[in-house]
Formats: sequence, structure tokens, C-alpha cells
Amino acid sequence: MSSTPSSPSSSPRLSLICPTIGRSTFARLLKDVLYYIGAEDEFVVVGDGPCPNVREQIEALADARFRYVELAVRANDWGCTPCDVGVQNATGDMVWFIGDDDELQSHAFDVVRAGVTGATDKAHIFAMKHTGILMSQSIAFCKVSGQQIVAPRENLPKMADYAFTDWYRTDWSFITRTVDKFGGPVYHDEVICLLPQMNQGAML
Repeated sequence: MSSTPSSPSSSPRLSLICPTIGRSTFARLLKDVLYYIGAEDEFVVVGDGPCPNVREQIEALADARFRYVELAVRANDWGCTPCDVGVQNATGDMVWFIGDDDELQSHAFDVVRAGVTGATDKAHIFAMKHTGILMSQSIAFCKVSGQQIVAPRENLPKMADYAFTDWYRTDWSFITRTVDKFGGPVYHDEVICLLPQMNQGAML
């Protein structure tokens, strides 16, 4: 069961942001998003450096809900800077994130929209399966991922705002700072994404 929203609100527009280095798994993710995205939602893809194959896939859709932005030089910071650039280019009320090697779960957009409606001023934590482990109801270090948080776009903390020595806990740092800013979190049991494998350690 999801937590009960705190107050009534109109249905929010969602911006799903994906940092990518052009891995082959992106094509699978794009297919998932195409199937589940709402008419008023958007998918903002940010290339961490040039990703010609990804740009071509997005531009071929000729769909205003799908946009591609590219960093001229790779930031190489596990997707943090691309996510921040994605937020800057997003127009939705609420933003959430997904990796280019993740799988979007069925009806994820509908699940997120239903969960945040009525509490669009709060940070929300949904569940995910990370290489078979269910991650839910927690923002403890190593038990939460950036793919789980949905939060207001306006005044969102920067994901890349972390000390270099904290590189190994960037997701946890971003989520705790976001929760501190917006309050909550509002926990939801629904799984919204799945990371099926580690790609031999080649993670953003």
C-alpha cells in the first residue's frame, strides 16, 4: 500500500531523466518509455559526452515528449552532472531518474503520478529491484538509489554537489538533501524500475 497523499492536487506532469553513455541497453529502456509515457509527460535524455546512436534514436521519434541534450565533454561522475542538466532542461512538475541500463516497470508513470498526486510538494521514495534485491522503505546508505526518488523540479538540490571523497554515496547524499529540503519522504511500496545486471561494473 502507498502512503496516503497529504492534500488534494491536480495531476502533475512528470519528467523522467536519463543520463547515458550510449550503452546498448538504452534501446530497451526507450521501448519501455514509449509504451508507458503519458501524453503530458516527458523523457529527457542527457548524453554524458557525445552519444550519436542515442541522439539518432530520440530524434527519429519526432515526438516533443522525447528530448536529447548532450554534454560537450564527458563529466564522468556517475551520471550526476547529466542528471542536473536534465533537471535544468525539464519542464514537468515532478522529476525522477532512471539509468540507461534499467528497465522501467509496467505502468510506472501511472504509479508515480497516482502516488505523488496530492503531495507534489514532498519528496517521494518508490521501490526498485537492484540486481534482484528489493530496495524499499529506506533511505539508508546502500539501501536506496537515485532511481527511487521523485521530487519537485523547482529548487531541487544538485546531484553533482558532493565532496570528491563522497563519490561512492552520491545517490544517498542527493536523496537525503532532497528530503531535507522538501520534507517527507512519502514511501510507496510499488516497484518502478529494475536493474537486472551490473554491466561488468560499467555503471554511471
